[in-house]
Amino acid sequence: MRAIHELRSQIEHLNDLDPFLPGASDRIRKIAFLKSVLLTESVARHCVRQLLADQQLWPHFRDGAAVTAFWAKIRESERMSKWGAPFDLAGYLPKIDDLQIAN
Repeated sequence: MRAIHELRSQIEHLNDLDPFLPGASDRIRKIAFLKSVLLTESVARHCVRQLLADQQLWPHFRDGAAVTAFWAKIRESERMSKWGAPFDLAGYLPKIDDLQIAN
C-alpha cells in the first residue's frame, strides 16, 4: 500500500513514473500502474461495502478522532469483530496478475 501511495503522490505532483520501475518499458510501467489502480479501487470498494453494510460502524467514522481511536486504540480483536473480515489481498493479487492486457 505504501508503494501505491508513493505512486499516487508522483502522479498528483506531475512527476515522472520512471523511478518506480527504472529501466522498464513504457508498457510495463503502464501495466504496473493499471494493477495499482485496480488494487486501490478494490480496497476502497471493500471499505465502503463494510461501512454501508453495518450502521453500527458509522459512529467510529464520524470524525478524525473517532477514526484514529477505531484503528489505533481499540483492541485488534474488538476491532475485527466490529469491522469484519479484512480485505483479502493474497486472494486478489493473483486475479490482477492473470489479466490479459492488450496493447
